[in-house]
Amino acid sequence: MTDSNAYRLIPLEQLFCCNKGSVEWKPVEVECAFVECKTGVAEETAVMLAPELEDYIELVTLESAVCFTKLAEEIFGYSSVN
Repeated sequence: MTDSNAYRLIPLEQLFCCNKGSVEWKPVEVECAFVECKTGVAEETAVMLAPELEDYIELVTLESAVCFTKLAEEIFGYSSVN
């Protein structure tokens, strides 16, 4: 949620937006080079096979993924496993 919009991931690969004062959820277009693949899989594979592509394809680090997971657990009310 933001001051002007609400967002949903449905399923996790598709982002939808509902503007403040509206009830209509609209898809947010995301540029994807490989539409036949699950979002991010082709990019991750490309960087694994050619590490120099990491300068052009921004991926989430493991450290960031851990932070995002903890944030999601807090948002959804799950208790973190330590």
